[in-house]
Amino acid sequence: MIPQEIDIEALARQLQADNVAADDGVRTTWGDEAEGKLEEFRQTLNNGDDPRAADKLGETKLVLLDNPDLTLENSRDVAQALKTRTDADTVIVQSTRSPGVVSDTLTRYNIENNQLQMAGSLNPQSTTNFIEHSAAADHHAGLVNATLLILVFAAIAITAASMWLARQLRA
Repeated sequence: MIPQEIDIEALARQLQADNVAADDGVRTTWGDEAEGKLEEFRQTLNNGDDPRAADKLGETKLVLLDNPDLTLENSRDVAQALKTRTDADTVIVQSTRSPGVVSDTLTRYNIENNQLQMAGSLNPQSTTNFIEHSAAADHHAGLVNATLLILVFAAIAITAASMWLARQLRA
């Protein structure tokens, strides 16, 4: 459920004009530094160190909220509501408490294993860490899956050879 104090429509309008949106609480807390800090987040989205990130996340939007009462579920609901109102493939909600991410391109497993890196942080480095770890996660899963598949085939071959040898010895 989306908390009443979060203005989804205002955030959606910001995201239609820019890839980064911030609520009034964040802007007030940051004061005169708000535009500079928002620019840091824009740079984080635009210039990730991992070239796979853009492919893995697709069109990404980031929302910064100053709301100490947000739960993971609330943050995910906010991200989903904003995703349906924008052209984003991935929406990241970063707050002073719980983050939330909704994505067409990342798996739920990727999201849940990496989103807590942003918990309680309105820091661009936390966003960078989430993006880089999420982009790299599938790469390792593919390697693990390939290794397991090879081991299964090897086990089948060894079993078949053992059965054939046992029959030959009985005969």
